[in-house]
Amino acid sequence: MRRFFFDEHQRRGAIVILSNEESHHIRRVLRLQKGQIVELLDRRGGRYQAEIAEESHPLHLRIIAQQQVRACASVPVAVGIAGVKAKNMELMLQKCTELGVSDFYPFISSRCQGNLLRQYSGRQERWRRIIEESCKQCGRPQPMELHALESFQKIRDRQDTERPLRLILWEREPSKSLAAIGSTLTEAESVVLLIGPEGGFTSEEIASASSVGWQTIGLGRSILRAETAAIAAVSIVQHYLGQI
Repeated sequence: MRRFFFDEHQRRGAIVILSNEESHHIRRVLRLQKGQIVELLDRRGGRYQAEIAEESHPLHLRIIAQQQVRACASVPVAVGIAGVKAKNMELMLQKCTELGVSDFYPFISSRCQGNLLRQYSGRQERWRRIIEESCKQCGRPQPMELHALESFQKIRDRQDTERPLRLILWEREPSKSLAAIGSTLTEAESVVLLIGPEGGFTSEEIASASSVGWQTIGLGRSILRAETAAIAAVSIVQHYLGQI
């Protein structure tokens, strides 16, 4: 079933007035007609069956049933990633959305290459659309939160819950792996994963993160690209949390 997002201000009782963009997609691309059924997502976890009530522009849809709300992940998993080029960011946003990541933090660290501020400028709206399209594809009712570009220092010091488990992936970690802390993962209120840029984190960055409670974690003998490391780490963490 086709899925579409709406905001609360677009709803009038049982009637939802879709955005111009979503209306165009339904009418001109999918060529759906009056009376056909679609699924609506309200960005807060609500899922509804609705029929196309009027072939106006923008389209009016009538809610005919509310579906059971899918429970959000009991343990939020956030990802911070440094130095991903703009052309690779779309893959990261897609896969992290599909894997249930709650928050996505791009950040700048010492070994980032190029001017990320310039590369990322003007792309936020496109990236939010990519997140929403990924949600539609996988049936996720709440989009992943995409945060603004931050410095390593700010992401290092961020603490959104009382007992976050903060893990920083480091290729020089001698022994500790995600498998080795499986029991610790199951006790966490939230998990944050930091992935460095090409060239990794500096020893100084690792030391400063460790001093405020971050744990270094390895992902095996191979040195992975940032995109691969993020997908692998999130998948392993979600597996231990029973969320995948």
